[in-house]
Amino acid sequence: MTWVLYLFLVLLAGCADMPPEVKAEEAGFQVIAALDMGQTLRLAAGMPNYHEANKLLGMRPHRDAVVAYFVVGAVAHLVATDYLCRYQASRTVIRLWEGLTTLNEAVAVIGNVDRGITP
Repeated sequence: MTWVLYLFLVLLAGCADMPPEVKAEEAGFQVIAALDMGQTLRLAAGMPNYHEANKLLGMRPHRDAVVAYFVVGAVAHLVATDYLCRYQASRTVIRLWEGLTTLNEAVAVIGNVDRGITP
């Protein structure tokens, strides 16, 4: 059910009223964030010898807290991107927003993979 919800958010990003290149960047962010959520859910399921590094979630987050955190984050990211587009932020600002936030998620996912945590 969790993946269905996240798939819905990725598809929602594709339906947003944004230029095609921004839609692609937003969908990319959402996919990488979904991978991070999968890794965090695996950790929350009780992987021994591992703990969550995100202080907002705590060392051993409950599954519901993980899902809420990532869904709220996904919606907030989509809303912020939409805001930038609606109020005609420069393409440079939008690229920086998408690039830096996607990079942040990618670093988390790669770090998790290096530690043996897969979605």
